[in-house]
Amino acid sequence: MTEASEVGGRRGRRGLKGVGAWMVLACAFVAPLVALCGVLTASNAMGVAAAEDESVVTLAATKEPYNDAVDVDLNLTWAQPAVLSSPNWSGLVTAVGARVGEQIVNGTRVVQIDGIWRIAAHTTTPLYSVVSRESQPAEVAAVNRLLASLGYRHGPGDEWSWSTTTGVRDLARDLGAPSAATLEAFDNAWVVWMPEDDFTPATVDIAAGLPAPGAGEPVVTGNPQLVTARVVAKAGGVLPTPSPQEAWDLVAADTTTAFAGTPLGGEGLDALSKALVATKPETVSAAIRRHDAVEGWAVPSSAVVTDARGNLCVVLAVRDAGAHYSPVPVEALGGSVGTIRVTGDLPQDAEVVANPRLAMDDIECS
Repeated sequence: MTEASEVGGRRGRRGLKGVGAWMVLACAFVAPLVALCGVLTASNAMGVAAAEDESVVTLAATKEPYNDAVDVDLNLTWAQPAVLSSPNWSGLVTAVGARVGEQIVNGTRVVQIDGIWRIAAHTTTPLYSVVSRESQPAEVAAVNRLLASLGYRHGPGDEWSWSTTTGVRDLARDLGAPSAATLEAFDNAWVVWMPEDDFTPATVDIAAGLPAPGAGEPVVTGNPQLVTARVVAKAGGVLPTPSPQEAWDLVAADTTTAFAGTPLGGEGLDALSKALVATKPETVSAAIRRHDAVEGWAVPSSAVVTDARGNLCVVLAVRDAGAHYSPVPVEALGGSVGTIRVTGDLPQDAEVVANPRLAMDDIECS
């Protein structure tokens, strides 16, 4: 071999060695890049990229109903019990028709005195004297209305007509009044005035064999009436605001009534009065809860993400074909300290990422 060819051979070998070194160096850089591309492609398929899988914390969340009960106190004010009082009666009680706990209505036989029944009468004002053709028009009108309400014949308006006389006589006959067929007047002693449509006695203050009660003395006494019930949330609680879309109930003393705000009123106040009248407390513990429970998943507040567009989501851990993560849009339904209740297209038993903002980048909720 000539010297020239030997030199060329050495140069050729050095050239090959150089090319080999560059190939090794290129492979050293290209292989990680290919792997990185694979990771990024996989991350896009997952929906969000986890910085390190070891840093992802997941927890189980189960769909459950929530009634959002708020503990409250009821501050109660009671009125003195109502009383049905006697007109100016005299004589002896011969029978008692009123019973404790049995409702008295217009026309109910309350007491019999000297053989004549006295009935409850619901009129605008008490009838304070005997009413006849010569009485004031307002008194005659009251008698006509009373006769009509009891089913007897009666005159028109404030006119004392023959129908009024006939009705009075028929009523007197049914009560046992003597000489009923010849009466020309309505005796106010036949009735016990009742200011409301009905009355339920808690006590009956008369008894057969005793003297009839005098003017203004009690005949029957009702229960104390609850007049105000103010609702106050216990420490840390907030009273809900009812609306046509969100109905709430008040639960107290084994009684459930609609809650429309404080103070209570209407049927709710009446129901509470009946439930508590035996003890007449001034304060009662109660609860307000949703009439219809709402369903959702309770998750840590850290699990709820707000993306750049203001949308909310949680990141769902999916374990079907290797772990991957998928953001699911949700709505917040309230909650408590450190916890948010959400609703959305989540499975019944969901596994959500508890720390998505720390473990993941660039989460888009929609």
